[in-house]
Amino acid sequence: MTAAPRELGNSRIATVRAPVGGVTAWSGVQIGYLFGVAVEDQPVDGGPVPLAVQGVWELPKEVGLHLDTGDVAYWDQANACVTNMHTGNLAIGVCVYDAKDPKDVIDVFLAPSIPDAGGQERIELVEQILVETRVAFHGAVLRTTDDPDTDIGAGWQPLDNFDLISITPRGCTLSLNGEFVFDRIGAWELVIGFNMSHNESNSGRETNLRLYNVTEATPGQAIPIAIGRNQPGTNYYTSLPFTLLAGEEGDTYRVEIGGGDTLSSVVWNSKQITLRYLGEVGGLVDPTP
Repeated sequence: MTAAPRELGNSRIATVRAPVGGVTAWSGVQIGYLFGVAVEDQPVDGGPVPLAVQGVWELPKEVGLHLDTGDVAYWDQANACVTNMHTGNLAIGVCVYDAKDPKDVIDVFLAPSIPDAGGQERIELVEQILVETRVAFHGAVLRTTDDPDTDIGAGWQPLDNFDLISITPRGCTLSLNGEFVFDRIGAWELVIGFNMSHNESNSGRETNLRLYNVTEATPGQAIPIAIGRNQPGTNYYTSLPFTLLAGEEGDTYRVEIGGGDTLSSVVWNSKQITLRYLGEVGGLVDPTP
């Protein structure tokens, strides 16, 4: 196997004693029921080595192996790769994306594996892992002649007419009209991206994005988008973290654009909305309004 693990998400580090023969940075390391990715070289037997024991990692997989999202990933220590064979191998996590031949890597959310009373290995908190890794994605590349005569101006209008929900939602409910409902309270991230064509102007202009609570008829804070002079189009991407409090689950939300200068002859070339659950609110964050 030639593919080296590559970090794709947040991880937790555990410093352990290196096994006999030491370890090489960015290699998979199994010590008993502990598995992680070494983040430093440690050539000395028993020397301290930090292992990333949680997080989303790209790991080498067995040649010819097909794994689907949600499948349990096992570590073949002898061949230093992910396999689907349980016997003699350690369960290390859950596959996040499908992996087919000829791809030689697989994305895995690492999770501690322990033996139960019957001696069988099991994955802890699989449902939580799948929810928190990538909760939902709402978006599409739309047809390029979507409402070609639409103007964007001082009024507000929703980002709607999506063609596709590309990943089955978890923790929220989505619709192609651009509206969504959150099922879990806590910290969320809203990522908005779009590319649109519009008329040119000899002066700079500004429009805005906002998150709008349809149920309560309550607008969120406007995010300004500056458009330079003589620009025939706008390509924009932003991330908006926010907190959903108790009692707000079940409300309907949407993203709106407007509240600024006029953009005429608008053509949406593409747009997408990504919803991602970040976790429960706690610690230094005060969830009270």
